[in-house]
Amino acid sequence: MGINMSDKGFVSEAIMNHYTERAKGGAGLLIVEVSCVDAPQGLNSSNMLVIDDDKYIDGMSQLADSIHENGAKCLLQISHTGRGSRRKITGKQPVGPSAVAMPYTFMMGLSNEEPRELTAEEIRAIEDKYANAALRAKKAGFDGIQMHSIGYYLGEQFLSSKANVRTDEYGGSKEKRIQFHLNVVQKIRALCGDDFVVTVKLTVLELGEDAGITFEEGTYYAYRLQEAGIDALEVMVGAWKQEATLEDVADTGSPKGQMFDVSAGIKAGIKAITGKEVTIPIISGGRAGYAQVAEEALAKEKCEFVFMGKSLLAEPNLPNLILEKKEALIRPCIGCNTCIDQQLQHDKCSRCSSNAVLGNRHNRYELELATKTKKIAIIGGGIAAIEAARVATLRGHDVTIYEKDAEIGGQVKLAATPPHKENIKPMLDYFKAIIKELAIKVHYNRFMDEEAVLALNADVVICAVGPTPVKINLPGIDLPHVMEAKEALLGKNTGQNVVIIGGGVVGCETAEYLVEQGKQVTIVEATDKMAAKMVMTNRTILLDHLKLAGTIFMNKTKCIEISKSFVEVMAENRERQHILADTVLLSVGERPNPSLYDSLVGKVSEVYNIGDSQLPDCFATSIKQGHEVAVNV
Repeated sequence: MGINMSDKGFVSEAIMNHYTERAKGGAGLLIVEVSCVDAPQGLNSSNMLVIDDDKYIDGMSQLADSIHENGAKCLLQISHTGRGSRRKITGKQPVGPSAVAMPYTFMMGLSNEEPRELTAEEIRAIEDKYANAALRAKKAGFDGIQMHSIGYYLGEQFLSSKANVRTDEYGGSKEKRIQFHLNVVQKIRALCGDDFVVTVKLTVLELGEDAGITFEEGTYYAYRLQEAGIDALEVMVGAWKQEATLEDVADTGSPKGQMFDVSAGIKAGIKAITGKEVTIPIISGGRAGYAQVAEEALAKEKCEFVFMGKSLLAEPNLPNLILEKKEALIRPCIGCNTCIDQQLQHDKCSRCSSNAVLGNRHNRYELELATKTKKIAIIGGGIAAIEAARVATLRGHDVTIYEKDAEIGGQVKLAATPPHKENIKPMLDYFKAIIKELAIKVHYNRFMDEEAVLALNADVVICAVGPTPVKINLPGIDLPHVMEAKEALLGKNTGQNVVIIGGGVVGCETAEYLVEQGKQVTIVEATDKMAAKMVMTNRTILLDHLKLAGTIFMNKTKCIEISKSFVEVMAENRERQHILADTVLLSVGERPNPSLYDSLVGKVSEVYNIGDSQLPDCFATSIKQGHEVAVNV
């Protein structure tokens, strides 16, 4: 899982801390993130790890040593981005097996310019770069390498009949499209010997209109790699689809163990080709960070190893917590895809909605005990508040949470309500578990104003009371059929024809919640973009779902007036229109809520305002603020 945190290609403190923590956390094998064999041409992000020169060996050696010292084995994942590399990062036109541009896919939210077709001589030179990268990994002390051949990377491009339309020794048939991989494996063996582990991460099936790998071809590729003598094969499925269907769901709602049936199919396919039992160990997973799911796949021999990607980004101590029978304390990956979006869309380091440390403080997990125990009152029970309480308690402070509702969760409760958000719900269970584990005091149904807070005589007050809705001045705004969109998410009844004013994340997610109930929904948005702040992959799926369900989008449109039976709107061209409306939902944004904080400044020795009450944003920002204030208090 690339985190885009190298120091211009070199191993950084953040990289060291990141993998060391996961070795400490109990993983048996760490596959260190995708590392470029040919920079800058093969980069996929500006701070991708690089292994195309001997100057990178020392840092890689320190990384391998740290992983080994903390009980894990390690492979280095090596790759070239091929046609997926972007000129704004590399300064160069991308290259690929053929001059076929990378098409747009909703899975990544990316497309790219047409690449320059590599000559056969250049391909052989890239094969050598892979082999020399593997040799550097061996010199650095890694136990082996993994050749990265999925997604928008060069390895997959050679295997795809759509990306690779060559007619020479490297293309024209499945037998020739696998030749690049076979040559790389052979060259690595020649340089590194048979005692150095060589694995491949392989796309065995592509889906969608631009798909170029059938399952039969993927099985054949797996068979040929087994015959070539690689030590393990990790299998994946990709999609080259410009639009999502109703069967496609964002990772917030995707099922557990996604690849296990695929890996079982690959094993059966290899056996059918050879007439013998499969000899190559298969690595499989996909939302497999659950002990029961992983153990069942192993017991049914669907694979020999289970990979965990985003689960370990969210919780580096996951294996140890399973072994200690403390699964409830595992911070869940909620499937928000912020980790991926930060890299691919913004070329920034990864962040996480569950793990405040990822991408912050050089990924340092160690907490210093407080030199003086303080009495801390946290007002609010959302994600920022819970993280602040957790960290402050671990540092030795006396922490009490005051929550105005009957349960904790804040905005997380709302986020878990729309369709396809099943993977967000475990975060609420985690909140309860960590409060119980650390014996954090919580007072429910306690609305706290200035007087109530001052009566606590706390040394520190942390305000995390959430945002307040933006109020708009609009004729008809006080009519009884007008309500906040969040009220509908919380179960308030709506009519058959619903108009949502505001097409941000909440507005669009509320729309999906309603269209799945059979409601007719129109979204009125003043700007030109719906759900503008949403992670790209999840946004594309959500908007495609809404289109397929018949939702009406009205961009660059303003609401003029609300009446008892319709909403009057005005388009960019000043044309006015009446939209039938039994219910009108307001979702025009939220603003900070600093009133409690402002009233306490100067009256409490230490007072802080964090989370959405300080600045409404995403979960990753809120949990980071909660962590940072507790580290420094």
